[in-house]
Amino acid sequence: KCLKCGKLIEVAEEEYCYDCNRKKCDYIEGRAVYVYEGYIKKSIARFKYKGRMEYANFYASVMIDKYKDILLSSKLVASQLKVPKDVSDYLIKFCYENNKPIIVTPCNPDKLSVNLIDKISIITANKKECEAIFNTNNIEECVTKYPNKLIVTLGTEGVIYHDGTNIVRLPAILSDNLKDTTGAGDTFNGNLAYCLTHGYTLKDAIVRSQYASSMKVQVPTAQAGMPDKEELDEYIEDLNI
Repeated sequence: KCLKCGKLIEVAEEEYCYDCNRKKCDYIEGRAVYVYEGYIKKSIARFKYKGRMEYANFYASVMIDKYKDILLSSKLVASQLKVPKDVSDYLIKFCYENNKPIIVTPCNPDKLSVNLIDKISIITANKKECEAIFNTNNIEECVTKYPNKLIVTLGTEGVIYHDGTNIVRLPAILSDNLKDTTGAGDTFNGNLAYCLTHGYTLKDAIVRSQYASSMKVQVPTAQAGMPDKEELDEYIEDLNI
């Protein structure tokens, strides 16, 4: 299989497939559960074009089971809860039972089971998501209930969380060159995951993630503006001169 995307390779001596050899990928490594042929090809077609969304439960649970060794060898798992609720619950329980930290972003709040919140390491939500999950607009009350766990992004008002002693409000890192906010949340969460697995305190991890999001929104499209470590270091240094 291709070491990059996981496709089957016809030539055994090759490490990468034709596509991965000729173009740069935005991800480090991908894995597939099935080869896209036969009954699986028909199943995917029904899932994509015939509204058989219930198939996602099966696909995702099989993927977790097949690649559990990858999950267990990772320092941290991040999930956006874009899969069905049963699958989200399965992943959260899997990480909890195996002492694996998990960051959850409830972009679909109805897919987060409130009774599983204690099993989640970090929840990053925007104001609207937080209100939907906890059925209240009292954000301070929510973060106080879940110290060092619930991080709420407030757009131009920055970020709020509770550090176990006090409510912490961090100002937004604003830019005069706003182009596209698509992917800002993904950028924040990706950097948060990196920082928390590289020795940063929670506060420092959040601040660095804010800088990353600020950098991202200055470039159109979701992925193009996501900075690498060196670009982000330079950006932070320039803003703090």
